[in-house]
Amino acid sequence: MVTSHECTVTQAKFNKNFNSIISTDENSTVCVWDVEDGKLLFKFVEAHGKSRINYCCFDASGRRLITGAHDGSVKVWNFSNGQCLKELDPMQEPKEVTGITFVGDENSNKLQHFLTVGWDKHIYLWPDDGELVSTYSKRLPKSGQQGHTDDILCVVFCQAEKLVFTGGHLGQLIGWHHETGFIKCYFHDFDATMIAEGKEPRAVEGLLYASEQGWLCSVTADGQLRFWDVGNLQFMFKTKAGHYHVDSLTACSLSPCATRIGTCDAGGNMKLWDCEGVTIGDRDASNVSEIYF
Repeated sequence: MVTSHECTVTQAKFNKNFNSIISTDENSTVCVWDVEDGKLLFKFVEAHGKSRINYCCFDASGRRLITGAHDGSVKVWNFSNGQCLKELDPMQEPKEVTGITFVGDENSNKLQHFLTVGWDKHIYLWPDDGELVSTYSKRLPKSGQQGHTDDILCVVFCQAEKLVFTGGHLGQLIGWHHETGFIKCYFHDFDATMIAEGKEPRAVEGLLYASEQGWLCSVTADGQLRFWDVGNLQFMFKTKAGHYHVDSLTACSLSPCATRIGTCDAGGNMKLWDCEGVTIGDRDASNVSEIYF
């Protein structure tokens, strides 16, 4: 069998503007693939030295790739030629980066930002300026606020509501106003009973945002998909994923038109869901149906 990477693949993202897939691995290699014929177009190695790349995403235009690594470093790339355009300097001992999102609108004249989360329980907002090295402009939570009490695993930016949602290892799901930095809501609470009983915490492994429909879906390790009304900051409903053999969900994806959800588990199983009928105000999970497994 021909393999694409020499070690474990950590991320794979589709870039619709360039009709290509960008993948990263534990050896800090970045590969760019043509979707039509599957050929390797370009790759560059040791993007973060010897450190594993944990997460990657694109800017609003899709022209730049942002990568975050196990050693806490974050870099911005021209992925077509491997040129490092920018580095983000935490100004302190870095912690593992687990999530990155781009905050902004390519059609806006306002300064846009990169937002990163990780093992140090904080959210960092970095200016997308012309500097080769930038320091963060904001760190959350602010003094006096109670944020995450354990590792942050995922993050998503809700453009219409101007909110950032972060999911944590202990099941916390927090909504932040990205401009003021204040916490707007706590969707998931710390589940102390599960920890006391020695059960696996319901870590929030992924967040999916349907911008036009206005709902947020949190995918948790306990095998649940929970849907939330982002505009009214209310819980809608939840449904059990029901994966075979292993029920711990580890990854998820949302189609561009927000009609399909893909979920994956620790056993390598995948499931596709039809969520086209989900609308704000729903309290019934009947509008989410399994397509195939």
